[in-house]
Amino acid sequence: MAPIPLQAGYLQANVVNGYIFVLSGNSLFMYNPDTDAWVRKADIPINLRSARVVSFVVNNTIIVAGNFEIPNSEHPIQVKSMVYDPRTNVWREEKIGPIIFCDGIALVSSGVYTPQRAYFLGTAPGSTPDEVLTNQAYDLGSDAWTIGTDISPNRIRFGAAVVDDVLYIIGGYTDYKKLGAVTLVEQYVPFGYRTIPVVEVVSPLNQRYNQSSTNLEFVVDRPVSQMYYCVDGGANVTIVGNTTLSGLPDGTHSVTVCAEDMLGNVGVSETIAFRVTSERTLVTAIITAVCVTAVIATITLSVYFKKRHNRRVLNFEI
Repeated sequence: MAPIPLQAGYLQANVVNGYIFVLSGNSLFMYNPDTDAWVRKADIPINLRSARVVSFVVNNTIIVAGNFEIPNSEHPIQVKSMVYDPRTNVWREEKIGPIIFCDGIALVSSGVYTPQRAYFLGTAPGSTPDEVLTNQAYDLGSDAWTIGTDISPNRIRFGAAVVDDVLYIIGGYTDYKKLGAVTLVEQYVPFGYRTIPVVEVVSPLNQRYNQSSTNLEFVVDRPVSQMYYCVDGGANVTIVGNTTLSGLPDGTHSVTVCAEDMLGNVGVSETIAFRVTSERTLVTAIITAVCVTAVIATITLSVYFKKRHNRRVLNFEI
């Protein structure tokens, strides 16, 4: 493929809307896989210091956080968080967390089991393993920082991943000389972690009902902020609890109930199939069956008496 128009290491790469954005120092390039072409984009307005930054994508924007060089400043090295918007090709500065962060990994949760957050795992400034290991999270919805449980001490240059919004910290070293290897794998369940609500339909059951309405009753395993149902795959109908399904035409129907908790996790019940046969239809069917039975009985009796009559005639003639 086309080579990137720079020669550098310690690159940061992220994907937004199918385009690859590569950061080297304060220079940003965009690669289009469809055209195999590179385009120079807006530089970060302040200089990055070495490779001690992390980058990640949230809501189609790229966030770069870590140590920056501020020329002609009383504090030439400052920790900042810079945000790049690919739509406008503009950088802006956002607030950084409560702990100075300079070396580690950033992970982003999906928002399914927890609120969507950016997690910063790493060390405070310095070059010794005795520095503070930090686990701090930025909540995108509330624009607030929270300190989480620290990862194991004396652990640097580790790998990390997110699975179902649970964080896994893997391997690394106990010192910057890379002499003490770590094989430990830690699992971190973030604060506010919640599973998807469980919804169980109690009524209707998978059976036939002799009327055009039936009770919709269900149970949810926790308090939720919103509930709704849909019949026969139609539009969602918002409800506050158990209700009645009315005006159902004769035939087979299906119903599904959904419940959404305060974190936006949506639980979906099993789809229940049931059949409706209204009283009028049932009465008509019964009357029809009775009439048919009566007609059959009448025909049977007629044939019987006819046979009896014919037998008597034959006997008389003999």
